[in-house]
Amino acid sequence: MCACCIAHAISNEFWKVHKQSDRRSCRAFARTDLEDKTLEIADQLAALAVKNGDNDLLAKAQTSKSALDTMQGNDLESTAERVANLANDNIAALAAYGVTAANVTALNTARTTFQGIQTSPRELVAGCKALTQSLSELIANVRSFFRNEIDKIMTPYKKSNPDFYNGYFAARVIVNRAASHAAPKKPAPPPPNP
Repeated sequence: MCACCIAHAISNEFWKVHKQSDRRSCRAFARTDLEDKTLEIADQLAALAVKNGDNDLLAKAQTSKSALDTMQGNDLESTAERVANLANDNIAALAAYGVTAANVTALNTARTTFQGIQTSPRELVAGCKALTQSLSELIANVRSFFRNEIDKIMTPYKKSNPDFYNGYFAARVIVNRAASHAAPKKPAPPPPNP
């Protein structure tokens, strides 16, 4: 495996882990996006219902930002689906309110995205475990590449440019600050002889 492939594999694995560790912010973003898109269309449906005196439509469409914020995930999905269906049923009349089929499609896409993020915690745990298990192999490949290729390329610089040579090897030292190690226990002193 060449250096480029190893670097690419490590960066891809890192990005996957980073994406997974950032899942909470993704979930929050997806929820906010779904709430915003739902409210945009629901408010226009409510305005249409008031204009037409359609109390049934008003009762089905009326919601608020705070109501959406306090809903459980499944309830939010159901509300978004209900609003999308109501918008599809009234799409021609909603054109005057700036709601198009593209807006409804965007709402449905946001709902699908949110639903996918909501249902993936187990998949996330399994994915993290698989990535963690494959990291040791990738690290071994990188170490092998450095020892067997790059370190050997540095040999001519040992005498011609010792600062560069020493700097390279100083930079190659892995500093593991994440782990803490207990100080080794001192052996017990021998008992005194009388």
